[in-house]
Amino acid sequence: MDQDLALLQSLLRVHRKALDGNPTGFNDEITSQLMGKNQLGLATLAPPANALSANGELLDRWGTPYRFHALSKKQMEVISAGPDKRFFTQDDTRLLE
Repeated sequence: MDQDLALLQSLLRVHRKALDGNPTGFNDEITSQLMGKNQLGLATLAPPANALSANGELLDRWGTPYRFHALSKKQMEVISAGPDKRFFTQDDTRLLE
């Protein structure tokens, strides 16, 4: 797992523990919740400006929005498209947290 996904893993664990579950919604909504737009005002994410799209989506290091998929209240899948910027190819990286 790359360092970016390891960091996301830590952020999701803190969020999940404090708020009793995963953030929900699409990438921009999840990013917003991780940045403090949640019932506790808890911000676990403070990304640099170049890590956010114009729509507020969290981007991987190649500028592609992450894909978030909540598998349950306590489990989240996060996928980066990798250097080729295309999903479902061999260079994708995946976190199952």
